[in-house]
Amino acid sequence: MDARFVDMVREAATYLGDMIYEDCRWKWCNQEVSPPKARGVYFLVSEEGVEKVGSARGRRGIRGRLADYCRGKSSRDAMDSTDRLWNRVMVEGELDGRRLHVYCVEVPVRVEEVVTALGRLVVEFAPVLDVEAYYFVAAKRSGEPMRLSGGAA
Repeated sequence: MDARFVDMVREAATYLGDMIYEDCRWKWCNQEVSPPKARGVYFLVSEEGVEKVGSARGRRGIRGRLADYCRGKSSRDAMDSTDRLWNRVMVEGELDGRRLHVYCVEVPVRVEEVVTALGRLVVEFAPVLDVEAYYFVAAKRSGEPMRLSGGAA
C-alpha cells in the first residue's frame, strides 16, 4: 500500500511550527523556523492528517501569506466564507481548540524571455497554483480529512 500523503508531507516538507485558531485569526503556539519569503505551498496538518493545502503566490511568499492568517478579521461580521468554515471546524467543530502543524514547500520561480508581436519581454513563471492543485488532489485521493479546504481543485 502507498504511503499516505500526510506521511510524505511530514517527512519531506519544512516544518514551521504549530498554530491555533481563535478570535477569528490564527496564532503561532510555537514557531520552529521563520516561514520563507519564497512562493510556495503550505499544509495545515492535524493528528488525523492534512486539513488544508494552500498556496502563497504573492511577492511576500509563504511568510506573507501566514502573516495574513495571523492578522485575521476585526470581528465576526468581517468574516468571509473561508473564515466561517475555519470557525466552524476550529472553534465549533471537529478540531475545536486543537493545534495544527504547519509545513511548507517552496516552489521555484523561473524567469524567461518571451517574444511577442509587440517585442521581447522578461517574465516570471511561478507554477504555484499548479503545484497546489496537484497536492490538493493527491491529499484528497489519499483520504486526508481536508476539513479546512473550502474549494475543489
